[in-house]
Amino acid sequence: MKEFDTEHGVIVDTMREKEGELSRKTIKLGKTAFEAIDRDQSGTISRDEVSDEILKVFGFDSVSEFMSTVDDDNNDEISFEEFMVALIKTTDDAKESINEILAMNNDIGCEIVEEYDSSCVSVPPDAYAKYNDRYDNMLSTVSTWETQLGGEEKKSASEMGRTERILYGCFAGAKDEEVVEALRAVYVDFTALRMAGDIIFKLLTKYLNSKNIAAAKKK
Repeated sequence: MKEFDTEHGVIVDTMREKEGELSRKTIKLGKTAFEAIDRDQSGTISRDEVSDEILKVFGFDSVSEFMSTVDDDNNDEISFEEFMVALIKTTDDAKESINEILAMNNDIGCEIVEEYDSSCVSVPPDAYAKYNDRYDNMLSTVSTWETQLGGEEKKSASEMGRTERILYGCFAGAKDEEVVEALRAVYVDFTALRMAGDIIFKLLTKYLNSKNIAAAKKK
């Protein structure tokens, strides 16, 4: 007999990972991720709401491929149940994929961190290498940013906006080995803080991209 989760409208026994059932906390966060994608709040995900970033999470090359695979009842819309089942079937780690989707939406960043009790989150041994590699890539990108901005006259802290202060703080921290390794441990070991780090990195990337566009227009 199927167990129905009335709070989230999920047929729980269809949502099983390779090594057991998804926790209710993960399903709840999955619902938050689903609603972040469902921009018009219709209760389903349409073709227009499937971004390139979402395709990357699920491992598809096109929206058509995504819809034909995930839309189980062929109504050209993705229900929450179809969304969660697809995460389990098409991704290596459904919980991590949910985290990636949540990190794409800056507006719910604070909600994500509050939702997780990081002291209760353990990182699977095989995930350490992946998170370490991601951290190293972010660190390398930060160094590239500093080189990119090397020609700019540095402002005083009082003249900087909030994002600039964060950016230049990252530059300073990246030069301190103890800080780098302390942040690595935080990033790798704690899901909530890793998600927060991903959100900050995304914000800084967006900020640098906007500066590049503005600079190009002036030329």
